[in-house]
Amino acid sequence: MHDFNVSSPWAIQPEYLMRLCEVADAHARTATGAPQSLAARGGLSDSPMVYVTDGVAVIDLVGPLTKGYSWVTAMFGGTSMVGAGALIDQAVSDPSVKGILLNIDSPGGSVDGTEGLVMAIRRAGEQKPVVSLASGTMASAAYWAGSAAGAVYLDSGTTIVGSIGVVSRHVDISGLESRIGIKTTEITAGKFKRIASMHEPLSAEGRGSIQAQLDHIYSIFVHAVADHRRAPVQTVLDRMADGRVFIGQQAVDAGLVDGFSSRGELIARLRTGGMQATKPQPTRKVFMSDREIRQ
Repeated sequence: MHDFNVSSPWAIQPEYLMRLCEVADAHARTATGAPQSLAARGGLSDSPMVYVTDGVAVIDLVGPLTKGYSWVTAMFGGTSMVGAGALIDQAVSDPSVKGILLNIDSPGGSVDGTEGLVMAIRRAGEQKPVVSLASGTMASAAYWAGSAAGAVYLDSGTTIVGSIGVVSRHVDISGLESRIGIKTTEITAGKFKRIASMHEPLSAEGRGSIQAQLDHIYSIFVHAVADHRRAPVQTVLDRMADGRVFIGQQAVDAGLVDGFSSRGELIARLRTGGMQATKPQPTRKVFMSDREIRQ
């Protein structure tokens, strides 16, 4: 089971990250053991769901997305991005598979692992048609990955899409340590080694360091969406990437998705050759610095 860190950068709906943090904190305070141990006792599979129907591989990207199998995957019904990428590669190499449908219902997930899944989707799209279908929610990292398909559809007018952004958190436990008589002294080499330590209040320098990391990841996210949707970066910033969510037709109007469809309709189109593999497109986006992205 892979490690999990709620303080690392996440591309997820903020309220969902709060839920993950609450669960992690609650288990850290109990005698029942870490969430990892609880998840391991659950005996849940670390394999994403996939089935082939009429020559179309349907791969689920559901729940919180993490790089590998973690307690989040187990407790929240999430998806391993490494596992999903492996299934996509298998579908490409299977001659009986004519196309791939990504069935997505996810609030997003960890930044770590997302680009690997994106690259698997893009590689697959050069060989066979790949389509994303959002059912319920396709937010943040889930949209980052889902938008890499050749086309993106919603299954209803209430499906939630977007939340393009990055979030992290800093926990200061120095007050708690002081109350229980603990004094932690960290000895480091390198100016930025522990610039945002949890054993002291967050300094301006520490906040700036975290913000710089998030700004850089956000710029990568924005450029990826611009590339996937074949739109100028400024258009993505103006219409899609301010962190808000879009519902149904709003997502179509903003350019985040291509329209509405059902799973059955997409499977039929993929089976009969109604969709083609995505040929690599020349990059048309205008590159911007991290600072320009944030302004």
